[in-house]
Amino acid sequence: RMGVDLDCTDVDVSMTFQFTDGSTQGAGFYARTNGGYLRETDPTGAGYVGFAEAFRDPSALGVWREVDGQEQQISSVPVEIQPNVDYRLRFRVTQQDASTTLLQTKMWRLGDDEPAEWMLERTDDTVGLQNAGGGIALDAWSSDPVNGNDAADLLFDDIVVTRAE
Repeated sequence: RMGVDLDCTDVDVSMTFQFTDGSTQGAGFYARTNGGYLRETDPTGAGYVGFAEAFRDPSALGVWREVDGQEQQISSVPVEIQPNVDYRLRFRVTQQDASTTLLQTKMWRLGDDEPAEWMLERTDDTVGLQNAGGGIALDAWSSDPVNGNDAADLLFDDIVVTRAE
């Protein structure tokens, strides 16, 4: 995970990614992160993430939260993710009221038109993540090292982060 410490509450990010292995990888973007990483740092990790999940069967696009260093899936939708294909992922986090955050995400093949509708929209009311300013982070996952193998290449490009309106 690579991040930048900021004080952002509402974030709209788009990025290009490519998996070189079609079954072991994941790519995501964190918002409202406190800079922690799981339970391996002090403070422990916290934030929201939009995540492309080729390591799942079927592959999916998901929204997650990290609370006290534990990642928790909020929701996901099945999507096709092929290796060696460039995709765009867009993730938006906006505070709706004092106790509710709206999480929206979508993805599409690079070169295709961006879908007009969000593929996944969920609200979350997790205390500690509401009205929380935080940083942003790029997240890469591979199940290969967990299984004792070298990770395949995961490529990122054209990362654009703006304040969500």
